[in-house]
Amino acid sequence: SGHPPEPVLSDLVCWLEDNVPETDRVTLVHGAYRTGNLLIDGDRVSAVLDWELQVLGDPMYDVAYVLSDLNREGTDLLSNLVERDAFFRDYEAATGFTIDEDVCRYYNALYAMRSVAFWMSASGLYADGRSEDIRLARTAWSVPVVLDRAARDLGY
Repeated sequence: SGHPPEPVLSDLVCWLEDNVPETDRVTLVHGAYRTGNLLIDGDRVSAVLDWELQVLGDPMYDVAYVLSDLNREGTDLLSNLVERDAFFRDYEAATGFTIDEDVCRYYNALYAMRSVAFWMSASGLYADGRSEDIRLARTAWSVPVVLDRAARDLGY
């Protein structure tokens, strides 16, 4: 990517390897479940877009994505739409799954690691002249933001 080594990213990868949660639930996980990947028709979701990050895994991975403050841009509303208590209540009622916040913390860290890797790669493509897409250049700004959050979550 052309980026220098990032000690926080290295620590984060090691923490992830050492703290993989066990699960007895495996579902289709979207991997980037957010409002920008939804089509809304009236009062219902009519389609879920952008499945390129999908995996079979723990449903808490998608829940963690919704809970992440990286997707809130300064508001207390999850995904800029829903209050936390309402999300917990409605999710648990609809799925029968209890949201495990400790497991969600793990998947939030995984989301941070994955995002940093994507953004380092994307901004590196632009910086090295392998892409002229200016949108890739701006992803470099997100790397220190996410690494700072990850450092705090790791206890720095």
